[in-house]
Amino acid sequence: MRPDRDKSRAVIVGAARYRRGPDLPPGIPAVADLPAVAANVAAMRRLVTDREHWDLPPEHCTVLLDPQHPQEVYDALARAAHEATDGLLFYYAGHGILAPRDGELYLALADADYTRYYNGVRFDDVRWILKNSVGVQSKVVVLDCCYAGRALSGAMSTGADIGARIRIDGTYLMTATAENVLAMSPEGDELTAFTGELLRCIDGGVPDHVEYLTVDRLFYLTRSALAARLLPLPQQREDNGGAAIVLARNRYHDLERGRAVAGVPELVPPGLRGALDAAPALLVETLGELRAAGRDEAVAGVLRATGALRTEQGVAAVVEHLQHRGRPGDAALVIAAAADRRPDSLLTLVETFRETGQPARVAELLTAVARGTTGTLTALVTRLHEAGAEADAAALRDAAVDARIGRPQTMIALVGGLLGAGLPDAVAAVIARAAARSAAPDTLALADALREAGQEPAALQLYATVTDLVLRRPIADVVAVAAAMSATGRDRDAEALIGRVAAAHPDPAGLGRVLQALWSMDVAVDDVGLVRHLADGPLADLVVALHGDRPATQARRLLLAVLAERPAASTAGMAVVLRRAGLPVEANRLIDAAVARPAAHSATLARLLGDAGDEHGVRRLVERAAGSAPETVAAFLEELEPAQHRFVWPVLGRAGAGRALAVAGRLAGARGDLMLAVLRCVAVAAAREEIGAALAAGGPIAAEVVLGLAALRHPGADRALEQVTGALTVPGPAADAALTGALGDPAHAVAVLLRVSTPESVRALCRTAAARDDLVPVVDLLRRPPGAGAHADVLVAQLRARLTDHRIFPVAAALHRHGRVGDAAALLAGRVADVPPGGPDPVALALAELFGRAAAAVRWSRWRIRRPGQPPAFAGLEPGEPVLHLVDGSALDRGWLLAFTATRVLYARTRPQPYRPWIPYTDLDRVTFTEAGPQTVAVRDDDGSVDSWTVGRGGPPAERVVALLRAVQETVAPVLDLHRRLSVDGRPG
Repeated sequence: MRPDRDKSRAVIVGAARYRRGPDLPPGIPAVADLPAVAANVAAMRRLVTDREHWDLPPEHCTVLLDPQHPQEVYDALARAAHEATDGLLFYYAGHGILAPRDGELYLALADADYTRYYNGVRFDDVRWILKNSVGVQSKVVVLDCCYAGRALSGAMSTGADIGARIRIDGTYLMTATAENVLAMSPEGDELTAFTGELLRCIDGGVPDHVEYLTVDRLFYLTRSALAARLLPLPQQREDNGGAAIVLARNRYHDLERGRAVAGVPELVPPGLRGALDAAPALLVETLGELRAAGRDEAVAGVLRATGALRTEQGVAAVVEHLQHRGRPGDAALVIAAAADRRPDSLLTLVETFRETGQPARVAELLTAVARGTTGTLTALVTRLHEAGAEADAAALRDAAVDARIGRPQTMIALVGGLLGAGLPDAVAAVIARAAARSAAPDTLALADALREAGQEPAALQLYATVTDLVLRRPIADVVAVAAAMSATGRDRDAEALIGRVAAAHPDPAGLGRVLQALWSMDVAVDDVGLVRHLADGPLADLVVALHGDRPATQARRLLLAVLAERPAASTAGMAVVLRRAGLPVEANRLIDAAVARPAAHSATLARLLGDAGDEHGVRRLVERAAGSAPETVAAFLEELEPAQHRFVWPVLGRAGAGRALAVAGRLAGARGDLMLAVLRCVAVAAAREEIGAALAAGGPIAAEVVLGLAALRHPGADRALEQVTGALTVPGPAADAALTGALGDPAHAVAVLLRVSTPESVRALCRTAAARDDLVPVVDLLRRPPGAGAHADVLVAQLRARLTDHRIFPVAAALHRHGRVGDAAALLAGRVADVPPGGPDPVALALAELFGRAAAAVRWSRWRIRRPGQPPAFAGLEPGEPVLHLVDGSALDRGWLLAFTATRVLYARTRPQPYRPWIPYTDLDRVTFTEAGPQTVAVRDDDGSVDSWTVGRGGPPAERVVALLRAVQETVAPVLDLHRRLSVDGRPG
């Protein structure tokens, strides 16, 4: 339905005359005048005001011929867009100039040229006005431009590119893109080529039953007409159903009626008009007579007139008669002439052939129609679909495709006709058949033609079948196809094509061109994946080259994404290359991004930058890492080279006490040295109040921080101690740090710890100390601070309650040797009655505990365990060597003894002959005791030697003795181990 005349508006602009600028640079051509444009403007005005077409009132059609200023055009278009609520047409004829900087289109006015393009109408402004005219139902833009300046701008390469560049949301766009003035306005033509053919197509109409012509239908008619004249082809872009907008009334049928009446005498040879009405048999006789008389041209004329003018039944009857009389050639000539009939008549003829039993003639007729005009063909396809003759419609469609193989312009006319007839399924079938039957170059040409006609989906379907040929084109053209694929939802095809073009150009220069094209067309693709395979060197070359052509953001994003997957060495090398290439800001961005990587990566990068002599890079990296979250800073410090810590301290010092304390807390325990270094950064001036406030929210890390501040004698320590005295929960790492001296003087640290800790934390400190090997200095520390003896008593009590025998005896001995006799006695209270003046022997104490239990267990036996009053004379002891415990089996058959001294165990046998082996306690861990028989113990050394100890008949079984010896092993070994680890002062030795 055509737009409402009262609710529609048109703005028709033409620039026919141009003034040459006075300072036009040499080599830059002047903008030529276009006299035909004035005729265009007048003709377009007549079209839109014609009562048969839009029928606009003259006041609703604004005509601007040779306007002097762009503002005139903007005002007229804005006013029309505001007033219109149904249809809005904007038409421009003149020169189109592409800005050399960015390829932006300007519609030239009188004072514009290729250097002063800005004196023209900026098409983006036209786009904005139309896009924002939301109250208009139908918007049509027709541009009839000469792009003679395109070669100068270098911005676009094809008309399809221009069509894509200037498309407008919600608007139908038809544009002509002639390369020069001659192509735009051929010599002798009153109108420009494009506008002239458009108006001729409107005047001629289409052989269809539709009342109105849509802009889409007119586009294909115009395109076919221009192609036939070898003139530049137009493009179209449509959005939101814009192709269905009506521009003119279909005048075909009115004209056809006049042509039919006038054409009868022209078709029939002179004197043979009556043959058209003769019966088939008489007609055949007449033809025979004419042929016999040598009048072959008259025969052909009668046959053609029969096909064109006789009724459908008459045609079918004549054809059938000719076939029966053996004249198939004459029948074919009739059918060929019938193929030019109107679509309705052709449909009737198809039905008549079938009804008269001539299916073969149907195929011949459809083939003949398929070779004819696109308008008749598409109209007949429509009629066949409407009549339910799907098989005939498909046959006609296939024959049309086969007749157009190798001729992409005629194929696109077929596609356009079917689209205009509203047959998208037929279009899909045509494209599929064309792709299957055409040679690859023809398929590519058809795809190009479809794309130029604005049929992107169909074109892309064909491009996907000939990607090998597409890839032979310039990179920018290949990427343009991929961009179109992506824009129409064919993402997989787009990715595959881009992947192949990148693979075909793997070097940095080629990949750079691919990326530039992708970015300029805003193609959403994994561009990082295209360069991921490049080694660091080629990647650096690529990035440097990209920075020379594009804004830094794209190249930077690409590089950061690739380096995020590579080791620190890649980032370090790239930063050095970028600085040498004069891109220090980009080098800085690499370093900034590395801060977000794991601490080990950042620290390694700092070291590598230092090795490369990039002092600026090291400083930047370290300073930014120092500004990260406290836990990140702590981890970074642990990984960083000590020599590079110097860059961190000023940052932490400026950050304030709260931040430094938070970082210090994360370092407590594991790296007390670093924690102290961080605490030194806390500004003295802000120490007291700021430290107090920070510690109040410090949580479990506050203990280490307090101790560190105290160890450093920091001015803020007193405030911190006042705030947390007796109320701080101290974790284990803090206690360890204080006890080991990691926080400075242990005595001072422990004193602070005892001052700030809660009672439970004090007990926890004692438990922590009890688990340490250096208990002796711990106790000593607890005795040293004034008034701290009570804490030492608590510790000793905890030790007495918690230590096992194998720990308590060596610790007591060490305390005694260290001069803490009272603590040693308190530790042994309840276990040992009297501590010898020389101090307790840990082995003797452990054996006493063991043999006290063992003696009670064998009291009933004929052998006994006792502490001898004097050593047995036969035991083989050294002079003065005391026997601590004795297993006495001398009363048994084959009497024997086991003597345990302070340093060894001895076995002595008196019968049948003396035998006295012995084993030092220090070697017990190398010996295995097992039963070799009921009364024999096997003593196996780890060197493989075996000794046998007989325990006599009538005594305990060997298993009892083996159990006792194993108990001695288990008791003495850990005691000796700890005893060895405690030096005279009790520290681990």
